[in-house]
Amino acid sequence: MAATSATIFTLRSTADLNERELRKLCFAAAVDVNDQTLSHLAQPLVRIALKLLQLFRAHRATHAAGGGP
Repeated sequence: MAATSATIFTLRSTADLNERELRKLCFAAAVDVNDQTLSHLAQPLVRIALKLLQLFRAHRATHAAGGGP
């Protein structure tokens, strides 16, 4: 049996992107997944990951300001 490899998720980025552009790029990569079923699974996962990143940053900012646990 021959081993096969396939690229499913491709994200091309440059250092000069702002956060909004990077978010759009991540979501666009999820939309461009070759397999339609995987694309439909990847899209909400990217949204969830980006939302968790927002919540994490807010949590860290609260702690840095001495806002408690």
